[in-house]
Amino acid sequence: AAFQVARLARNYGELVERLDARARRQTELRETAAALNAGVTEAEAAETIAGGAMRSIRALGAYVERAEAPGPGFEVEVIGVAGEGTPPLGTRVPYPGSLTEALVESPDPYLLHEVSEVGRHMAPYLIERCSGCKGLIAPITFGEAAVGALVLLRSADDEPFSAEEALYAAFLADLASTTFRRVALVEALRESEERFRQIADHVQESIWLADPGFRELHYANPAYERLWGRGPDGRLLLVTDQLEAIHPDDRDTVAAAFRGLPQDEYEIEFRIVRPNGQIRWVRSRGYPIRNERGEVYRVAGITEDITEHKLAEQEREKLLQRAQQSRAEAERRRDELQRVTESRNRLMRGFGHDVKNPLGAADGFLQLMEEGVLGELTEKQLESVSSARRSIGAALDLIDQLLELARAEVTGIELETAPTDLRSLVQETAEEYRAQAESQGLELTTEVADEVPVIESDASRIRQIIGNLLSNAVKFTERGSVTVRAAMREGEGTPGPGRWVAIDVVDTGPGISPEQQRRLFQEFSRVEETGKKGTGIGLAISRRLARALGGEITVQSEVGKGSTFTLWLPAEPTAAP
Repeated sequence: AAFQVARLARNYGELVERLDARARRQTELRETAAALNAGVTEAEAAETIAGGAMRSIRALGAYVERAEAPGPGFEVEVIGVAGEGTPPLGTRVPYPGSLTEALVESPDPYLLHEVSEVGRHMAPYLIERCSGCKGLIAPITFGEAAVGALVLLRSADDEPFSAEEALYAAFLADLASTTFRRVALVEALRESEERFRQIADHVQESIWLADPGFRELHYANPAYERLWGRGPDGRLLLVTDQLEAIHPDDRDTVAAAFRGLPQDEYEIEFRIVRPNGQIRWVRSRGYPIRNERGEVYRVAGITEDITEHKLAEQEREKLLQRAQQSRAEAERRRDELQRVTESRNRLMRGFGHDVKNPLGAADGFLQLMEEGVLGELTEKQLESVSSARRSIGAALDLIDQLLELARAEVTGIELETAPTDLRSLVQETAEEYRAQAESQGLELTTEVADEVPVIESDASRIRQIIGNLLSNAVKFTERGSVTVRAAMREGEGTPGPGRWVAIDVVDTGPGISPEQQRRLFQEFSRVEETGKKGTGIGLAISRRLARALGGEITVQSEVGKGSTFTLWLPAEPTAAP
């Protein structure tokens, strides 16, 4: 009986010890869990886990190792230690051969009578510091992957770790896993917030974050204050306070957008009034932010100053309106000019038809009289008839020029191009005016260079231009000479690039003033200083003809020193301007 009582007492004592140990472990686990709930780093969490493991599970020492990233080329670092027999804090070993790699192959806790049983994964520092120690190794995991290990050590003389103790170690390793994940999430969130803050602090747009009721402004970047300013109490203006800064005509629209913001997004443009009275245009966008249950727990907004854009837009509208008005005015003037031109052309054609016939008939009667068909005339009468016929001829010539000008304005100038020998053409045209020049006591000479080529052009139009220039030179030169020159020129002074034929008509007449030169080629413009009468359209038609041929007419003149009119013709088609 005494033996039985003693055995029962011993069993009871062992039970009490186990219950006390269990209670002690649970207390330590609660305290460890409470310590881990505080904001800690991975290193602080590892120290807490190692210390808690030593206290809750009787051990010589404990430590936590953490892999940078499981795989070849990476390392495992000891980040938390407690007790004896452990490697120094900060010890680093290659991932291959580490205890963390061993747990990847066997995710269950290792219960080792001797740590050397880990085999090829045996860490060198365990042999050095705790040779023959008994060990317990629990994996620290992220999902399915082991990212570290909790290692507990006992001396060779102590009893091995039990299965119950392994469960406590696994629980502590789970606590470490949860803490490491939380630390990683907090760090990622902190980095994300920092990146957001760095971006938000440097953008020009106003960014804000508030509660759905607009009672508290949770975040506002520096641009927010620049745009909205602060209230009389020194606080940043809340979203609802901003209505006071909004232009009175826009407040209802903005207030409606704010009221709908907790449920719907908005994007509006409105005006704000600065304290100095300046009006600025802004574009504002608001967004509700929902949690995982779909509940709106924050509202956010972005507001940007678009005043310059608005001013540019308004200026663009004004320019468009002015451009439209200018186009409409140009169309009106073009239509009016076209009507006037058509009316003038009809008048000129009708005038030419109605006047040429009687003038032609009168010239015919005068010719009969001049030939004596109607009886012999005295010398004085013949002079009068000849003078009348010359006047009629001048009138008919004027009518022909007017009709040609009218045709050029309506249908353009018709050309018949063919190989044209300019050397012969210039000399022949000059000879036609020799008799007229000599009758006025003028010397007419021609100077045509041998290099003047045969060109593709309209010979009759060139003859008409040169004849017009010669006729004017002879008419307006009272004494001296008229010279016709033709030569090749290129480079400076020509109308354009390439080689040109320059046909000069040079006279020793009275010259033309700069003011007269500016309007010399206008229709019905005459040089008044000469006292000579003319139609004032010959040079206008000549310039039109020259340009139709791809050339130009220019003039150089000085009062009292004569004039030089130059007809420019391109030597090759590509030289035409």
